[in-house]
Amino acid sequence: MPPPEHQRNGRWRGAGPAVALGTNIAVGMVLFSSLGWYVDTNVVGSGDIFTLGGMFLGLFYAAYEVWKVVRLGDGSDRPSGNDDEA
Repeated sequence: MPPPEHQRNGRWRGAGPAVALGTNIAVGMVLFSSLGWYVDTNVVGSGDIFTLGGMFLGLFYAAYEVWKVVRLGDGSDRPSGNDDEA
């Protein structure tokens, strides 16, 4: 017997976008930080400036991902439906 409708859709309904946002932020931070670390250790050979730069790029990327979710949530990407008003 399948679970009732409210148990299937109620608790985890908003989990998909939240998991996607968290995954995008984590992957972006790891990717940019690792790239900066690689440049510091193998290309430049000294300092931590590229690692810190990669971390800041990761933070900017995280802010961009949050901004995309907020725009989807407030309906800014949808047409207004009032195209006949000039």
